[in-house]
Amino acid sequence: MKTINAQKTTNQKSWKFFTKTLYKYNSQGKLSEEIKYKWDYRNNKFSPTRKKQYLYDSSGVNTTHYLDWNSYKKKWIEDDNYYQFFDLNGNLIYEEYIYTSEKRLFSWQKSSRRNNYYNHSGKMIKKIEDVWDSKSNKWKKYKKVIFEYNERGKEIYKLRKLWNDEKQKYINYYKRISVYDKSNSEHNVTTMFKWDKEANKWVNYFWVELSEGGENNTYWETGKRWNKGKKIWESDSKWKYLYDSNGNWLYDEIYKLDKKSGKLYCSNKTWRIFDSNNNKIELLNIEYNTKMNSWENDYKIKYKYNRLGDIVEEVKQKWK
Repeated sequence: MKTINAQKTTNQKSWKFFTKTLYKYNSQGKLSEEIKYKWDYRNNKFSPTRKKQYLYDSSGVNTTHYLDWNSYKKKWIEDDNYYQFFDLNGNLIYEEYIYTSEKRLFSWQKSSRRNNYYNHSGKMIKKIEDVWDSKSNKWKKYKKVIFEYNERGKEIYKLRKLWNDEKQKYINYYKRISVYDKSNSEHNVTTMFKWDKEANKWVNYFWVELSEGGENNTYWETGKRWNKGKKIWESDSKWKYLYDSNGNWLYDEIYKLDKKSGKLYCSNKTWRIFDSNNNKIELLNIEYNTKMNSWENDYKIKYKYNRLGDIVEEVKQKWK
């Protein structure tokens, strides 16, 4: 089997186990359990840390139970519950999150809820989030997000507003506008704005352009940040993506800004390998050490699947 060659280094570091995640499924093939482990260097083995249990209801209600491993009591302690309600089209229309409070003898406490709204194409057009106010024992408005799409179903507008108790209305907070090339749906320019409360207007924040590269199935994303003082867009970051003919994400590069030189440099590279069923089976990330002026391994992940193509294991190793 083809594998990714790790970066050669001259120091004494080696691959060390870091985390592991196991996935289990019910008789209907739905995910029923997700267990996370962290490597215990003292005992030289993986130790459980957190578990998710998924319960499904024929009426469209899904419940996720979060449990934390208590190493002293040697058992799972329920921590959070997450409820999801779906419509007949499978769209998530309502979510509610509750947690256990140690201060209140581990009784269940409401935390947040969210209502989602969709258009006839199944695209989310609005979501409204509330938080629980334990003092008044009522739901309190928190955030509202609005989306708009073009005729091809691409998002062209996103507006986020936060609730203001004093004014008793939602106040502008963040806005994102995307413009797509009519002849090439993959090319687009996205501009992000933040609301300036004092000036009472939108101000530039971040700018991103996605374009095709010179190679087949290669794309570049260029990011620029707004300089308030100079009132100009300045280079901030860049990303390179490479896909295969099946749409699998094979490789990417991340470029960061060197504040001293004012130039971008490649800081991370990631490779991914897929099997004949288009399942991702291996990932390797390396990072550039600016002090040593050389590339070093960072982390790698290996994935295993069952005969149905469902992921059953994910093991992450760190270079230490």
